[in-house]
Amino acid sequence: EALATRQAALLARFADLPQVTIAAIDGWALGGGLMLAVAQDLRVASDRARFGLPEVTLGFNPAYGIARLLDVVAGGWACELLLTGRTIHASEALRMGLVNRVVAPPTLEASVAALAADIARAPRTGLAATKEIVAAIRRGERACGPEAYGAALRTSPEARARIRAFVERKRKADG
Repeated sequence: EALATRQAALLARFADLPQVTIAAIDGWALGGGLMLAVAQDLRVASDRARFGLPEVTLGFNPAYGIARLLDVVAGGWACELLLTGRTIHASEALRMGLVNRVVAPPTLEASVAALAADIARAPRTGLAATKEIVAAIRRGERACGPEAYGAALRTSPEARARIRAFVERKRKADG
């Protein structure tokens, strides 16, 4: 039980990071490996990746990651993974929403780097605030409302400058 508590705390730390986290999966992600992957914001797998939660076949469950799995994968699919102990291929993981992308093994590293670069173009404040909104909603704190976060971000000096630059580019393009 102490181990499960420590593992749950470790996985929760990823959600608390202001930075976006991306898992690159190129092989087997079973049990704790799968739970580590679902603890990340995004998951990119090679087409040779396999996923599963064999714990039920051993008489226990992956207690420290079930809630996050349910957040990532629709309930029916998550329950199937949890209750059958079945191992699935990356293409099925993509179909059920467990991973965001499936790529050829030689391109995995470059694909993840490109995704990270796309994300890194956004202001850190916006990314961190978006992660905070997602975490608050997952905790059931819907009263805070995304609009409150958005209003604060839109009025920041950085956001106003980016909005002005966007409008200027649009005017020139429409010109």
